[in-house]
Amino acid sequence: MDTNKERRQHHRFKSLDNIVALNNMNLGSVINMSMGGMRIKYLLRPGDSLKKSLKISLLNNEGDQYIDNLPCKVVSSTDSGPILPSTDLSTREVGVRFTNLSSSQLTKLSDFVVHRLFTLKSKE
Repeated sequence: MDTNKERRQHHRFKSLDNIVALNNMNLGSVINMSMGGMRIKYLLRPGDSLKKSLKISLLNNEGDQYIDNLPCKVVSSTDSGPILPSTDLSTREVGVRFTNLSSSQLTKLSDFVVHRLFTLKSKE
């Protein structure tokens, strides 16, 4: 039995530093993304809880692409230790799967991923 088989339906692209994810509580950087989901890293404050479902918005630093309120389900979460020994701040990486996207959100997400792929090709 092959245990290394890729389970994702969509290819994941490593993110550029210019994509941020926002929800009503946090601002984070997108580590990778696909048409099916993404992985986000953000600062974790003491007492922050993790909801199983949330809505995330995406914005690139150029400000020419924005997708509002993508419904997501958390599929994985990993917390790190404190960033500095003298603080309570740490980081959390969260893997999410997109759920119940509207046709408008699907189109915008597709444009976002295509733009990301184009940006990758132009940097090579």
